[in-house]
Amino acid sequence: KNLVKKYYLPLINNNLSDLEKKVIADEEINQSGLARIRKIDNLLKQGKSFEEVKKYSDDFESKLYIESDLAKEKFGKLINDLPFEQVSDILIIDSGYYIIKKYTQANGLIYIAYIFIKAKTLDDYINNQLNNLKFINLAD
Repeated sequence: KNLVKKYYLPLINNNLSDLEKKVIADEEINQSGLARIRKIDNLLKQGKSFEEVKKYSDDFESKLYIESDLAKEKFGKLINDLPFEQVSDILIIDSGYYIIKKYTQANGLIYIAYIFIKAKTLDDYINNQLNNLKFINLAD
C-alpha cells in the first residue's frame, strides 16, 4: 500500500505492471543499481568500450544475434531506431537496466552488444519487507 500511495496508483489488479516498473525506476529502492548503470553510461560516453566496462555489469553480451521481432519485444521500438555503431541511452526494462550497442541489422536479425545491471524488483522489495517484519507472540 505504501508503494501505491508513493506512486499515486489506484489499487487495481491491472496496475501491477505499472507498480513493478515504478519500483525498478525508484531511486530509493534501486540506488545501487541505478548508480552502477549511470557509472557505466558515463564511462561509455567518455570513450570507454563495452569490453572495458563489462567488469561493472551483472551480465554482458558482446556478440548477440537476435531476431528483430524478439529484440523489439524485449527492448522496445528503440532497437530498430538506434543507428548502427551507436550506444543507446539507459533502458529500464523488466528486471533491470540495459545499455545496448547495435552493430548491424539484416535478414530479420539484429546484431547487438549489451550491458545489464539487475534491479531490485517488486518481488525483491516485498520479500525484503517481509524478512524485516518482527512478530511478537503474546500467547504463552
